[in-house]
Amino acid sequence: MYISELKRILRSKVFIISMLLLAAYFVYVTGTYIIRAGSDIEHEHEEAKTFNTVCDELMANYPGDVPLNAWMQQVLAEKEAIMNEAVDKFNAQFDDDEPHEFDEVTANAVNDYFSTLSVCNTLNYTLYDYQAAMRKNVEKAIKMVNDPTQSAYTVRLNTKAAEKYNSIKNFSLIDSSPASAWYGRFTMERYTYFYIMLFMVFIIIAADTFCSENTYSMESMVFTSKYGRKRLFVSKVSALVSICIFTMLILTFIDVMIAWYIMGDTLMFEPLQTLPRFQNSTANISFFGLLLISDLLRTLALVFVVSIAAAVSQLSRKVFISLIIDCLVMFSMFAVYMYSSGYVINEFETNTSTFDSDRFALFERLRAFLPTSFIRPYVYFEKLDYINVANFPFLRLTTCAVVTVIASIALFTFAYFRFGNVIGISRRRKAPKAKAAAAAAA
Repeated sequence: MYISELKRILRSKVFIISMLLLAAYFVYVTGTYIIRAGSDIEHEHEEAKTFNTVCDELMANYPGDVPLNAWMQQVLAEKEAIMNEAVDKFNAQFDDDEPHEFDEVTANAVNDYFSTLSVCNTLNYTLYDYQAAMRKNVEKAIKMVNDPTQSAYTVRLNTKAAEKYNSIKNFSLIDSSPASAWYGRFTMERYTYFYIMLFMVFIIIAADTFCSENTYSMESMVFTSKYGRKRLFVSKVSALVSICIFTMLILTFIDVMIAWYIMGDTLMFEPLQTLPRFQNSTANISFFGLLLISDLLRTLALVFVVSIAAAVSQLSRKVFISLIIDCLVMFSMFAVYMYSSGYVINEFETNTSTFDSDRFALFERLRAFLPTSFIRPYVYFEKLDYINVANFPFLRLTTCAVVTVIASIALFTFAYFRFGNVIGISRRRKAPKAKAAAAAAA
């Protein structure tokens, strides 16, 4: 029955049209990004090669008898002096104030200075800023632990923080700008709206699947059989979950290929802390691991979407009504989450930003309980992200995942026991009681 139900779903017009529209949108969003940012990505690859070459040269020439940061500042000052001399010499050739394109010597001097500056900034972050931030976090946590005025939860949280931040990640001295391009310009921009559309597509497919018996007027035949009702429900859920997993496997493969193209094979397996955005993260994973975990969480959210459709379809066997209720539920969750996530408000007219603390607090609460938060799972890894549960610190990501699993099981259970229990259709096991009542009346 599972195979036949899977074939029926895959052959249905609703599935084919929905998936074609989703694939077209995916190709459009991904393709336009690659085309639009292709030259920038290639430029960043060249910059990364230059960075690595300059970094290797600097480390090879480091004398070792002076502090590294002091020596880097000395080298940078020498490069700046050479650049200024070359620029002044070049400008002296012209009497007007108009800008002129640098000749090869001047351009090389300018590029050499900025390449060295980029390397020095990265080395400072890798060897000094990151480790200093970790020490500061540990010292702050220990201070809070030893403060007798703090609550039991604060002491437990900071005890965990001192343990987590005491483990400093080691990563290579390489340019992290390609990872920044992948994370900022590609991942956060593309996934937000694509996964909203993906969830809505599966709402449509699941609603059509669970209401198909009503659509084809097969309820009286299927739901009155002794074992057909349970087997049919299990086969529907199994088929939809299989499609969810297969869809996410395809998307994950494409995401890995794109991330590989943007970041390269070396940076893909560097710890998250290579990127300054994840400086306060305690996660012991690479960018590759972040991508896999994120898509696993999205698969979990997709199964939750199917469970909503399964439960709602038992309240109404009409596809249209069921779909409206499903969409209202999902849109409500998306609307609340998207509203709360905009806690940094950009004022375009004045070119300033305003931080909304109330909206940020709402965002932090929702991320622990709202499965739609998995459209942006990366934010769970940007810091020490725990939540207070009965005065004990629990990972916010784990809490949300557990809540999503429990909610999915509850919705599937409700749908399982209600499946086929439609007004006007009696189950077969109730037939003897009805026959006995008829005999007694006679």
